[in-house]
Amino acid sequence: MQPWQERVVEDHDYIWARLPFMIPMALAVARRRGDPRSHALARDLVELRPVVLDHLSREEHALALRSARTICDRLHADHVALGTMVEQLREDAAAMASGREQEATERMLFSEIAQLDLYLARQIALEERILQGE
Repeated sequence: MQPWQERVVEDHDYIWARLPFMIPMALAVARRRGDPRSHALARDLVELRPVVLDHLSREEHALALRSARTICDRLHADHVALGTMVEQLREDAAAMASGREQEATERMLFSEIAQLDLYLARQIALEERILQGE
């Protein structure tokens, strides 16, 4: 396995494992807080999950082939959409975190969102280079 493939697999495994656990945390926070921002954050994660997991499945297949141009074009379009969704998630989390003491579940959720943001950004950058043949 190439070093880039090891990094892709490692990051994908993290995302596959952690993203599903973030939704119940976000729903619990939204239920407790009851404000529009916390509900928006939970909605962001609910909407992000199938997009990310479907994308990871397609991407792992395409990266194994490294040939189908239409698949690669679709993956690039996914990356653009994911970037927009994660930006909204980041904005909602930052707005929620500012100006208020967080309880334990909120702190854990914000930490998980920051990690997800980091992993997705790193993956998108790496995969764009791979898709471009670098």
